[in-house]
Amino acid sequence: DSNGFITIYDTYIKELVSIADGAINILFTLQTGIQPAQWILETIRAAPSSWRWFVRFHPGMYADLDSVKELFNVCKAAKVEFDYSTNLPLPAWLRHVDVHITHSSTCILEAKYFGVFSVATDALATELFPEQFSSDTVMLASTADELIKKIKIQANKRKPISIN
Repeated sequence: DSNGFITIYDTYIKELVSIADGAINILFTLQTGIQPAQWILETIRAAPSSWRWFVRFHPGMYADLDSVKELFNVCKAAKVEFDYSTNLPLPAWLRHVDVHITHSSTCILEAKYFGVFSVATDALATELFPEQFSSDTVMLASTADELIKKIKIQANKRKPISIN
């Protein structure tokens, strides 16, 4: 990033992510036409308070932002961030998060480039990304307990990149 396109956003993101003991910073990328399942929302609500959830809306979802945000009302508001997560560039976020969650987005590929491992929440992802599943770049979770477990596993694999 020699021109600073990505690094200019580091200051904003560093103020949002948690560096506390036990903290896990999670980027949850949403997809057009696919609302987060209730069990995922319950997982966010029940997750440790040290975990931070950065929910990124797909650009095709802008017309539905308010209604989809309402789905997250069951979660503790302090743990969920939408605006910076959606409006700052994806590569900037991937430099700072510990794990990526998605239904079946190609963000799985971008996350891996930045050393971030993913958890998919729908079996469709196993068909779309067989190589990534075979290498454990991405794991599948279909219940709240599985999601908590696999977030921890994938976050522990994170190899931080050098940020100047």
